[in-house]
Amino acid sequence: MKIVGLFLASELHGESYYRKVMESFKGEFPKDLVSFSDVNNVSGVDNADIVLLFLLTGGTSKKAKEVIKAGKPTILITHGKHNSLPSGLSAKAWAEANGYSVYLYHVESPEELGGLIRGLKAYKRLKNLRILEITSDGEVSENAKVFSEVFGSKVYAVSYERIREVGWSAGENEIKEFLAKVRVLINAEGEKVKDVVRIYYALKKLKDEYGANAIVIDCFPLVVKYKLTPCLAVAMMNAEGIPTACEDDFHSLLMLTISYELTDSPGWIANPSGFTKNGELKLAHCTIAPTLGRNCSLVSHFESGYPYAVTCEIKYDRLIIGRVSLDYSKLSYFVARKVRSGLLEEGLCRTQLVVDIGREFLEKALGNHHVVMPYTPEALEGLKVVSWLLG
Repeated sequence: MKIVGLFLASELHGESYYRKVMESFKGEFPKDLVSFSDVNNVSGVDNADIVLLFLLTGGTSKKAKEVIKAGKPTILITHGKHNSLPSGLSAKAWAEANGYSVYLYHVESPEELGGLIRGLKAYKRLKNLRILEITSDGEVSENAKVFSEVFGSKVYAVSYERIREVGWSAGENEIKEFLAKVRVLINAEGEKVKDVVRIYYALKKLKDEYGANAIVIDCFPLVVKYKLTPCLAVAMMNAEGIPTACEDDFHSLLMLTISYELTDSPGWIANPSGFTKNGELKLAHCTIAPTLGRNCSLVSHFESGYPYAVTCEIKYDRLIIGRVSLDYSKLSYFVARKVRSGLLEEGLCRTQLVVDIGREFLEKALGNHHVVMPYTPEALEGLKVVSWLLG
């Protein structure tokens, strides 16, 4: 994927001024993310997948229209001086009136580009997924085929038997080494703890074997078959930066993937599970990445009672809670405050979170699983950017 940065300026505003602004903008971007052209050189638009069009001064909307006409996804970037924003608003209005889709990203100074950069990195990561899917028969699922069609991802499927074969082939010293990694983050005790660590070991080994950078597990049939859960494995893979979704949930995989780039943290898949007597939303699930929490430990899995689920107290006070629609055409999000979290009651999955979203959640939710991630203003801006890029 090629992201191209083009700069437009009017000579009326003085070359010494606008070149200084250009260099300031360029300096904010990682060197491997964007290919930049010189001021008023727009030839790079032809080879671009995404165009970042920096309007350094006023008097640039006419030239901006010529770039927009190329039909590439175009983000107009304006700043708070030299009539940059007025030109951006003019170009945006013209684009929308003529059937072109553009995104206007305004900053007062180049130092405020963090949300845009995070959104671009999240989109790039999402478009380069190589997914290891764990299914009962080792065949790629229909869910995977739909996701692959929409996002161009490569999916490799392996069976439960392969997980068992790899995991139980590990030597005692290897399992001790992996258990030590777990115990840095989670109080991991119990009769079957080494068995669930073997699932974690298998995911790591198979991820490397297939060159995968994301994992999805159709987990409930596996739990029934082996009387063990992959919850610890899911939690640890997410903690290590590999987005890993349970319940064959590719919709949540999308949100887990972008969470890393938006927040420098994994996300957590959670079920909206009801409301408190004060009308606050309760979320719960058994697979939280321990890096999202504190006081983490292993307990019995909620539905089955089998070993093991992960329970933590979530350490962030402000959160973004989002999901995509079944057809991947919409994304909804909520910004929420944590009220409390942890293993709060017996009748729900083992990590629980109460947030200050009321019953209006039911009118806006696009489905069950939502992904919870830490809130920052940059993360929210990045979420809007990546949503626009995804259409």
